[in-house]
Amino acid sequence: MSRLNVDTIKNRLGTAGPVVPSLTVTNDATVGGALTITGNFTDGGDGTSGYIVLPEERKRRSERMKGVKRPQWIYDKIAASNRGKKASPETREKISAAGKNRKCSEEHKRKVSEAKANPHKITFDDGREIIVENAIIFCKENDYIFVCFYNVRNGKSKYHKDIIKVELVG
Repeated sequence: MSRLNVDTIKNRLGTAGPVVPSLTVTNDATVGGALTITGNFTDGGDGTSGYIVLPEERKRRSERMKGVKRPQWIYDKIAASNRGKKASPETREKISAAGKNRKCSEEHKRKVSEAKANPHKITFDDGREIIVENAIIFCKENDYIFVCFYNVRNGKSKYHKDIIKVELVG
């Protein structure tokens, strides 16, 4: 290759230009002796740089994708990429504020409670055993703290007030 052709390539790339991992320079006689430079000269190395999607095209693409559910493996990859990351204090504060402003109606709370209703067998310290259909309602009506009740069920606590054992029935 002649010195002129190498200088032409250097001028095209510049001294502080992008790093081109695969640059092929050929001086092919079948093309008429012309110097052919092949390589990827886009900004990111993939696709056309500077392409702008028109608002109409964005709207069309958006409408086409509405209702299309992602495959489970995508959700798994997103979860794996976020696992172990700790949110910044600012982000945690925003999440906290959003949760505090959320108000649920009494009807919604009742529906959630019914959906979570599972029969439980409760054993008291005096030996009595009862079966309740909905533990949340039972706790509210009988002045028990549901979290403590739940801890007895999961073995994290030995008792809560006079309840010594809670088992999930069914």
